[in-house]
Amino acid sequence: MNFYLQDDEIGPENAGLELYVKENTVGTAYFYHSSGNLFGPIDSPDSRNVVLERNFYLPTKKEIIIRLSNFVPLQANDSFSVLVLAPCGFDRTEIDPTTGNNHNYVTESLYSHVATSVTQTFEIAAALDALNFIRIMKIKDGAATIELLPIFVDANSNTVYDYQF
Repeated sequence: MNFYLQDDEIGPENAGLELYVKENTVGTAYFYHSSGNLFGPIDSPDSRNVVLERNFYLPTKKEIIIRLSNFVPLQANDSFSVLVLAPCGFDRTEIDPTTGNNHNYVTESLYSHVATSVTQTFEIAAALDALNFIRIMKIKDGAATIELLPIFVDANSNTVYDYQF
């Protein structure tokens, strides 16, 4: 992108620039974080004659299947929910020690997929050719557990994951 900065956009005393991705310009084949917070702050340049660079990662998406069985809640607050965290958006400036890369991890769905029947199948978008994380949250017999499971999704990978409540 090329653009001209106004006088009040130059210099460290200004708030800086922010780049936004317009959701309606992203095709449905791509993994896109739909919360609307997909932006990247950039410090204000000291002059107009500067090149600013920000990398944006927009992977192709691939649906994965999460199959839940034996969901029989014994207490009123027993529950099972799942979501997939995938790399997407502007690169971070630092390496994340959990993932080993500088991508932000987001979910395409703002809310977890929540179990409502004994057996259930969830189809959830993941990033193709990338390290994703399945987040499982269970409350069973009053005890809450959260698992964060790394999965690499490629064209040949297993895309069906089975879980027992």
